[in-house]
Amino acid sequence: MIKEWFTAKEIAVLSLTGIPSTLRGVQKYAERTGLKSRPRNARGGGYEYHISSLPEKARMDLINQLVKIPENITSSIPQLQRFEDNDAGKTQEDKRVAKVAIVRAFEKFRNASGYTILIAEKPFQLLYEKHKVEKIYTLLPEWVFETIPSFSIQSLRRWRAHLNSNDAYKALGPKYGNRKGSGIIERAEDGKMKTFIIAAMLKSPHLTAGSVRDLCRANFGYSVSVSEPDGSIKHVELPNVRTFVRFMADWKKNNEEIHLRLTNPDAHKNRYQLALGKADAGIDRLNQVWEIDASPLDALCVDGRYSIYGIIDVYSRRVMYMVTKTAKTEAALLLIRRAIIEWGVPETIKTDNGSDFKSKRFMSALLSLGIEQDICPPYSGEKKPFIERSFHTLQHDLMPLLPGYIGHSVKDRKEIESRRSFAQRLGEDDAKTFAIELTHTSMQVLLNQWVEQKYTHRPHSGLNKLTPFQKVNAWTQPLRRIDNLRALDMLLAPVAGGGGYRVIGKKGIRLDGGEFYSAGLTAYIGKRVLIRHNPEDMGVIYCFTENDEFIAEARCIEREGVDPVAAAAAAKREQKRFNAEVIEPLRKEMSKITPSKMASDVLGLYQRENGNVTAFPQQSEIYTTPALAEASRATVSPLRPTISEEERKAVEKFQREFIEDKPLAKPTQMSDEDRWWAKAKALTERLDRGEMLLSNDAKWLEWAKTTHWYKAQSEFELMSTSTV
Repeated sequence: MIKEWFTAKEIAVLSLTGIPSTLRGVQKYAERTGLKSRPRNARGGGYEYHISSLPEKARMDLINQLVKIPENITSSIPQLQRFEDNDAGKTQEDKRVAKVAIVRAFEKFRNASGYTILIAEKPFQLLYEKHKVEKIYTLLPEWVFETIPSFSIQSLRRWRAHLNSNDAYKALGPKYGNRKGSGIIERAEDGKMKTFIIAAMLKSPHLTAGSVRDLCRANFGYSVSVSEPDGSIKHVELPNVRTFVRFMADWKKNNEEIHLRLTNPDAHKNRYQLALGKADAGIDRLNQVWEIDASPLDALCVDGRYSIYGIIDVYSRRVMYMVTKTAKTEAALLLIRRAIIEWGVPETIKTDNGSDFKSKRFMSALLSLGIEQDICPPYSGEKKPFIERSFHTLQHDLMPLLPGYIGHSVKDRKEIESRRSFAQRLGEDDAKTFAIELTHTSMQVLLNQWVEQKYTHRPHSGLNKLTPFQKVNAWTQPLRRIDNLRALDMLLAPVAGGGGYRVIGKKGIRLDGGEFYSAGLTAYIGKRVLIRHNPEDMGVIYCFTENDEFIAEARCIEREGVDPVAAAAAAKREQKRFNAEVIEPLRKEMSKITPSKMASDVLGLYQRENGNVTAFPQQSEIYTTPALAEASRATVSPLRPTISEEERKAVEKFQREFIEDKPLAKPTQMSDEDRWWAKAKALTERLDRGEMLLSNDAKWLEWAKTTHWYKAQSEFELMSTSTV
């Protein structure tokens, strides 16, 4: 969230209150006062100093400069109204969840900055305002800013008084630098070209040196300005490709970590991220921290590929899975309900920042149950390593044993497919290729059996070779449990649309086209109430005040006893019937209408309407060019092959003996080649007259000109013409 370590030069440039403004002055000040330091992990070495060891006024200056609050916002801070006075349109439930989210963010900000609580309040308030104005949603989700546009420090203190937060968030933002070289690329355009080349390499890692040089030529020109040691500037030609090759190779070699971090973050984590200490440090009791996440299954079911939600207790490593078609809040809450019933109520649940875990319904449910939610930063799977590891164990231990296994990657899938001969796989779908047999219900049964019979009784190195079963049974302290499961279901039940609130009328509550009534609602006519659905009966809803006090159970006689799941299935059947009776016939008719048929129909219509219309002659003038004039001269007399006197006499003798002196033979039936030749001549004559041919006729004539009979007939006619 905020940078923590600064070099002496950076501190000097910032000109902080009570701190020297020169490099040497800062170094002496650090030695004299004992600032918290560490070796700088970059070229040039030196030390970095932590923000928490600076004096309070200096830290305040530093925070304000880093946050860069606009003056108009800073001046408006004293006039901010209290939250409760300026957002009456928001629901009480939304406001409560948003307040908790803000307090959690404040604790993370305070831990990262090193401030005391009183000193951290004002910078955090300014940061919140800055993110709201600039629409930056890395601090909190967008809906929190919409729910609470602003707050006072007094409000923040009051919210904190109602919560006990143990969250801690530490964001490291190391900066890397490169030693300034002496080559043209390093010095060109005051270092801008070097930065551009590095950015291009990181943006598109597969760019060649030639492509990078072309980009530089397009952005900086054929020549670049280079600064000399004496301070002068000269213009030189853009370096050749080999220079770019060397620079790019040297930079990648000397900055391998940076290159991998920005081009392949996952590989960077695996190779370079420190793995010091234990991920479960500080976990010393059962149900202290749970981790929850979702992952696609590496096996197919008969109705497609499913995902699983998994939840694990970090202390005991016991785990639980739920098969679901898609990752959504409903499935996550159902798994938490099952875990609470079997394990007890956890203190904290750690999640990623997926939409299913950041939804208002999920956060509201945990808040109502008194469970703290710890949201990990984006792309930080290492923050919840235990559930990630359990997924890996499940996918590699159980999935390969199941019918429908498709491998852990595209490469694995191809290898499985290749085990069967091409003849066997030809025309088969995934169901046959991967021998799919399991339904999602049978998949859930197998997962439960694997967990209960194998995983739970397997020793874990992180548990000192104990099994999860042994770890749980060794715990002797009482666990928090909910004895009224109906109350649990109510808190986890979905709320009505539009935020869940409705105003009670004289006839009760109108919801989704139905009228719900209860005698207990009479005293609340005209007031807003929170509505929760009964997940097993569409005709029953539960009504609560805005302070979560239960009012009554309201019923709709027309819908009472209807199972929502069965109703949804009936709606799908009706949709399927409608598709079969209405949509499919329309699709069949649509398939009969092709673009080519539409074009021919329209053109035929206009040909019939305009076929007898003759255009008036237009004025024209003769157009020619020297090339056209020479071509015209060549067309005055047909070109004939030049033959000798003996050849001419031989042709005349052939005509006298075989053509002129003999009677014509009786006409015989024309052969295919004769008919084709006649057709080709007719089409050629139409072209000579300037007529247009149909597409099929034009293609046929083009083919005919390549045949042996066409060439032979053409040569014969040419010979006959030349002898006339």
